[in-house]
Amino acid sequence: MIELVWDNGRVGTVLAPSGASNTVGDGADYTPDDLLAMAASAALMREVLEDTDRLQIPVLSFTATGCVIPRPEPAGAPPRVEVRVFMMLRRAEDTARANAAIDHARASSSICQLLGPQLHVHADIRSISSAASA
Repeated sequence: MIELVWDNGRVGTVLAPSGASNTVGDGADYTPDDLLAMAASAALMREVLEDTDRLQIPVLSFTATGCVIPRPEPAGAPPRVEVRVFMMLRRAEDTARANAAIDHARASSSICQLLGPQLHVHADIRSISSAASA
């Protein structure tokens, strides 16, 4: 459980169970939108890396960027969270299974499930073996 304590204005301090803290709000370290995008990105990362470990897919790197798109087109559409995943694998033949791990993570993570169709995940998966042949 996290705790949020109002500081002043529209800024508060978030306290994590570990004791770590950060400020959130207008002009603070993170906005609530940043935290939502961070939660979606981290939830995907945790699930994907669990799946790739279980499937014995050698992942060399995993990076994700996330943001909340507050007013997407067309007008009146609900906000969405966009997460872009960048993975580097050792072997090109693992790409399809890594994509499946991302799909599974999106379907099984509680954070991703809560976001439902408002979560848009885009994956860019590459491998050393395909990079070497290019």
